[in-house]
Amino acid sequence: MPSKAGPVPVSCAMPEAICRSRISAIGAAAAEALCMTSGRTAPLPDFPDAPYRLAGTEIVWLGQTGPMHPRAVFVDAALADTALADTVLSFASIRPWTAPVVRLAARDAEAFGRSLAALLPALAAAAPASGVAPLLRGQAPGFPLAARHGACLQLARSARSGDADMFVQAASRLLGAGIGLTPSGDDFVGAALFTLRAIDPDNPRWRAAAVELVQCARVRSHAIGAALFSDLAHGKSFAALHALFMAQPDDARAFAQATCALGAIGHSSGWDMLAGIVAAGAGRADFSAA
Repeated sequence: MPSKAGPVPVSCAMPEAICRSRISAIGAAAAEALCMTSGRTAPLPDFPDAPYRLAGTEIVWLGQTGPMHPRAVFVDAALADTALADTVLSFASIRPWTAPVVRLAARDAEAFGRSLAALLPALAAAAPASGVAPLLRGQAPGFPLAARHGACLQLARSARSGDADMFVQAASRLLGAGIGLTPSGDDFVGAALFTLRAIDPDNPRWRAAAVELVQCARVRSHAIGAALFSDLAHGKSFAALHALFMAQPDDARAFAQATCALGAIGHSSGWDMLAGIVAAGAGRADFSAA
């Protein structure tokens, strides 16, 4: 779940005398979870070889480099699972990164949509064949998502028309669909919800849809996918995603660079999220390039 308390005070730091690895950067959700466990983590059931670990009941991600996220923990050395069992992670002098709230005024939301639509031909040309990225070219995604093409289009139409019930119906068919630690369907739907939360922040229907779909993801997806989907649905996710919405849409170059930074995340997660943003924010239900 996303952090509810904002930046974690440095008084939560663990004694460095018993640390084998120190933290160089950390997200607020991970910091809060590690404070509750005195810096200790445990293997994630069913994913013993993944870089994700449990800090109490919360999932955190450990690595040396990568995109910043509320659950991210960047350590100063590579750690093996055997070493982690006895390791206390310290962030004595580190201020946790807190995902900025993205809330666009009506005029800014319109400008964001126009800039996104203008960039769509370039996104279509660069989109990979993996995940749901082919949607940006007006094409159906490949196996195993081809059977969900209709649901993708339905989700886009419902986001454009403001039909939250239809959105939930379509999204429920997409959650858990696709391969990887974060299924493409989760990233696609989650980014669409993130977008709707940003461009229509006072609409209770989208917040209600997010609550319902977070519960649905816990059944249809796996633990990692459901956790990261919940973050997206609650408006707290990758720094690159927040940066895209906070970029000046009239600055075409900066806006394009922000989309590239988001697209670089994971094997297909960044592009899956871009497709979700286009579905909800560009007003193009058919995903066809101009």
